[in-house]
Amino acid sequence: MDKTWILKPRSSADYQQGLDQFLKFAFDNASKESMILCPCRKCTNCFWKEEEVVYEHLLCDGFMQGYTRWIFHGEDTSQSNPTNKANIQNEQINDEMDELLHDSFFHPESDFDVGDLDTNDLTTEPDEETKKFYKLVKDANQEIYPGCKKFSKLSFIVRLLQIKCLGGWSNKNFDMLLKLLKEVLPAGETLPSSFYETDKIIKDLGLGYEKIDACPNNCMLYRKEFANASLCHVCGASRWKTIESKVSIKKSKEKHGHKPIGDEAAQFTNFLGTIARSGKDAPLTYKDWRHMPLDNKKIMWNIVKLKYNLGDDSWPWVMKALGKKWKDFKSDLKKKHYDAHNTYEDRLADRDSRVLPEQWRQLIEYWDSEEGQREIDVKTKNQPALAQKGAKEVNDLFSEIFGKEKHGRVRGLGLGPAPTHIWTDAPSPAACIRMATEARKKAEEETKEMKERMMVMETQLAEMKAMMTAMLQHKSTDFHQTNYTPTNPLDGRQV
Repeated sequence: MDKTWILKPRSSADYQQGLDQFLKFAFDNASKESMILCPCRKCTNCFWKEEEVVYEHLLCDGFMQGYTRWIFHGEDTSQSNPTNKANIQNEQINDEMDELLHDSFFHPESDFDVGDLDTNDLTTEPDEETKKFYKLVKDANQEIYPGCKKFSKLSFIVRLLQIKCLGGWSNKNFDMLLKLLKEVLPAGETLPSSFYETDKIIKDLGLGYEKIDACPNNCMLYRKEFANASLCHVCGASRWKTIESKVSIKKSKEKHGHKPIGDEAAQFTNFLGTIARSGKDAPLTYKDWRHMPLDNKKIMWNIVKLKYNLGDDSWPWVMKALGKKWKDFKSDLKKKHYDAHNTYEDRLADRDSRVLPEQWRQLIEYWDSEEGQREIDVKTKNQPALAQKGAKEVNDLFSEIFGKEKHGRVRGLGLGPAPTHIWTDAPSPAACIRMATEARKKAEEETKEMKERMMVMETQLAEMKAMMTAMLQHKSTDFHQTNYTPTNPLDGRQV
């Protein structure tokens, strides 16, 4: 496959035609979800982009250096031509400085050729910007030492700084290397003597560098959508360096609190926020923190323990703090980036750079769903209800200072203790329901038993009344039937 068009000006018809062929080949053989890895000089095959974005990047920035075997875009490695690749790389080394100067000082569509410029052909006094340009042109054409044809002064400096950035060298180490090279190179070398002088040349080019964390196994860079990730999405290695002397966190002496206190507390809570905002470790697609898989929570716990010296007794507080940070992050995203009045496409495009595209799409779809709308309606209805019930009085100074009461927390005591920890005798809602049910059942049984006893007593009372009535009637009958004549002792006697 002919790839010489990569070296041609990006404004030429050959380059644009070759770019169209590359995009068609890449999207036919290596696309995922309508995206491919962008091979431009800035993305360097680290980020997935749509076709329009890749086209724009390659047209404005060009291909990354040395990427002539399109192994990330569906090309079979056996089809590559080593000779052609070597020729292309050599031509790139010779031409990239002129192209760099052209992009730094001229309009991208300009046909001006830096190589045709004669720095001695000056008829007027140049301004400061022009002086910088001519000095850089001179450095781009000046040999690093007499007889060197492979590197110019400028290209060698750029290459050294690239190695410094990739290797993480300090400025002092770079100065030591420059000193050694000046001793090794033949007489007449043109190297700068320090990093300070080298940095001035790079700044005149409008270049700079940014330190970006990388996977320990060189799988990926932690930038753009992976800027807040804690684990490599390729191999799963931790982003953070494991150190023998971990940071110790002072904890409160509360029985159920274990809250961090002291100088490291603020840094520790900020670190927890960084982990909670990581879409890889703490996906935002779960409805509630309680639904977050235990495996994800263990991963976050292990990340925390890599940096901080914590015992297992800190697990409850750390999980509660992570859950609050995670919930607050979702809430902030909805407030700042979700507008129900916008179109679906606009809501999808208004994505925070810290959120993965697929997770943002799922969040939008949930918030748009009937379940998500019902959740909003319930919260809206509950807010005035709480005010009417007196959850927070207007003139209640305690509520104004400590805020409203929240579920599972005690005002003034932070995230550590829950109401059940403070008021240990208070039963849970489920226990209250169970106790009420048992009490009602017991009362019903006692009522039934009392009714039965009352019926028995009423029966006995009726029987007793009947017996008493019968006895009274019997006595009355006997009294009337008996002929009772009193005996007179004087009756029949004569006095």
